Amino acid sequence: MLIKDILFINKNSINPQKHKEDVFFHFSLPAFDNGKIPEIQFGKDILSSKFKINKPCILFNKLNVRFKRIWNLSKIDSNYICSSEYLPLCLINDDFIQEYMYYFLISDTVNSKLLPDTNGTSSSHQRIDSQTLLNIEIIPKSLTEQQHIVNTKLH
Repeated sequence: MLIKDILFINKNSINPQKHKEDVFFHFSLPAFDNGKIPEIQFGKDILSSKFKINKPCILFNKLNVRFKRIWNLSKIDSNYICSSEYLPLCLINDDFIQEYMYYFLISDTVNSKLLPDTNGTSSSHQRIDSQTLLNIEIIPKSLTEQQHIVNTKLH
C-alpha cells in the first residue's frame, strides 16, 4: 500500500487579500520554527494565496524535509490556512488513524526515502516532489494496532 492510498493532498486555496479584514490562523514554516504556533494575521497582511484548511489534516513540509516541520491538525477552526510550502494531507477514509499517520510521516523511515530525491537551487532550499511522498510504501496495520502505536507514542 502507498501513502496515496491513505492520504490525499487537499488543494483548496484562498486568496487572503480578498478577505482583508478577516483574521486568519496562518500555519507556516517560520511559525513552526517559532514555537509551533500559527501566526494570527489579517487577510490584508498576507500577500499570497494559501491553502485553506477545512478538515483535519497533517501539514507536511516540502522544503528542507530533513527538519521535519510537520503539524498534526486534528481539530480545525475557521480561517485556518497554510503556506504553499506545506502539503495538507487528509485521510481518504476511516481505515487509518490520523495520529498514526502523523507518527509514520515523522519517522526516520519516511525521511530517509525523501532525502535522496530532493532538489533545489542550493543545499538550504531543497524541496520534495509531492508524488515522491505519496508513493512511499506503508505496511497496513489494523485500527487496533494503529491505536496501540499512537497510545505508546503519547506516553
